[in-house]
Amino acid sequence: MLVPGICDDCKARIESAAMDVAGVKKAEWDIKTDTLVVIGSAKMDKQKIADALAKAGYRSELAKADPKGYKKLPACCQYDSGIKEH
Repeated sequence: MLVPGICDDCKARIESAAMDVAGVKKAEWDIKTDTLVVIGSAKMDKQKIADALAKAGYRSELAKADPKGYKKLPACCQYDSGIKEH
């Protein structure tokens, strides 16, 4: 799943949001490719993961970022601002 982010703090928030979803056993986000790889049980639901990410302020191909969640991200982590790294 593609999830834009900028730094290690984004990585921690993205992986944490995914891990909070029932059935997720492992979540790893790659900072270079913006790719989130999730491993879980049969009851894991990709849409629920996307919804959890959206609530945390991160978009994916399955859900738009919640504007409130996005605004809560530190300014340096707001990936649509044009900042590529910090």
